[in-house]
Amino acid sequence: MERLEKMNEWDVSKSKSMQSWIKFLEKYNVFFSAPLDLDFLMLEHYGDKYKEIVEDSEGPYVPEKGKIIKLEKEEEPCAEYEERVDDGVHCTLKKCGGDGSTYTKEQKQLMIWYNYLFLNRGKPSTHILALSNMEKSDLLNNIPPVIKKILKTSEEILLKSSED
Repeated sequence: MERLEKMNEWDVSKSKSMQSWIKFLEKYNVFFSAPLDLDFLMLEHYGDKYKEIVEDSEGPYVPEKGKIIKLEKEEEPCAEYEERVDDGVHCTLKKCGGDGSTYTKEQKQLMIWYNYLFLNRGKPSTHILALSNMEKSDLLNNIPPVIKKILKTSEEILLKSSED
């Protein structure tokens, strides 16, 4: 139990160890949205739908270089864009959240959007806007695995409790 109480101090770069604990805790119906939180998980799985809710006059940008949505499509990103990605990582992970080394390049790039959509706007309204613009099939065909596990476990618990 003492080891578990100090879990928040573990080295997150040891992903194999972390994954084994995550798998272990799922046996007790404790689930983790990876790699960050539920907001980032949804952005990662339905990114285009979240980006679509931003009006043409809105969105994250790089001064004098333009909107992020255009810059992220360039084959050779400019130095200012790369700096904006680094800034997005630091803003997302905060002072004690690490250096971002455990995230992929694509995940780091999404952190610009995470900051804009979830830290600078209302989380509930952002989710409502994005989800309401999705077709049911868009949503169902790409359910994040951890949400599938939560739904399956919830159903099993509810069925078991209704039998008792």
